[in-house]
Amino acid sequence: MGNAAELAYSAVLAIGAGYALAVVVVRSVRSARLAGRLVWILPVVLLIAMIVYGSASEGLSEALREFFYPRMDGEEGLPFVLMTCPVLVCVGYSIGMTAASKNASRPVGTEQRT
Repeated sequence: MGNAAELAYSAVLAIGAGYALAVVVVRSVRSARLAGRLVWILPVVLLIAMIVYGSASEGLSEALREFFYPRMDGEEGLPFVLMTCPVLVCVGYSIGMTAASKNASRPVGTEQRT
């Protein structure tokens, strides 16, 4: 359970970091809104391609374990740290950019009703 909790914490931290960065960027560089919303596409496609490649050589369960639930012994955790976490940051950035640009496009003093 400890390893799963650490991995969940890492995922939430990566997505949160991307989200926070997007909020800062959308407030300072308004022209980055469209590109920021689409920044997740290429990293996700590359991650899927790496999983497909890994499943062809090692099997699907082993490939998924390497990218999403690695053992942190030596080099075992490198695919998670070098590929999965940056992809999660990009996804969080896109979510944050979309949310922040929606909020930034509203006139000051108006609130969103839910």
